[in-house]
Amino acid sequence: MLLRISLFVKLQITTTERCRPAYRRQGCLSVAQVPAEVVTVYAGQELTAGQELYVCSEAWVISLYGEPKSLERNFVNIMRTGEEYLIFGSEVLEDLSGDLPAIKLNEVRFISPVFAYKEFAYVILPIGELHTYVPYSGVKDNEFFPQSPETLALWQELKADMLAAYP
Repeated sequence: MLLRISLFVKLQITTTERCRPAYRRQGCLSVAQVPAEVVTVYAGQELTAGQELYVCSEAWVISLYGEPKSLERNFVNIMRTGEEYLIFGSEVLEDLSGDLPAIKLNEVRFISPVFAYKEFAYVILPIGELHTYVPYSGVKDNEFFPQSPETLALWQELKADMLAAYP
């Protein structure tokens, strides 16, 4: 699979009068738009440091109508206000919610390309036989949702490599 990644950006998640958390409706789903401010642009000519924008992904949805009800985040938790993240995007979308652009995350199949500059403690919960869902209350403080200690080690190694390359 060829990945189209044209944006490497360090962001701080913020909430301002102009830029607040938002959800767009798509059918029976709600797609998250996360407010952010650009800290450093490593690649991508459309963005500048200090710019307010949204981060979005078509894979970030809340589904309240199926069973089980779910928060779909491609195994990466909700980005926290005040924290800095390295993200990999595929394009800048103009005027998604008002007058602010949005970075669309690269649509990787299973894992959102988002890395926090902060370290987190992790809880790994056993998954069911039919799906990978676990109670959010048990993993809400994780940065991402590994299914095993081996997966956690691989993700932390990748994260360390990415953050070393883009400090």
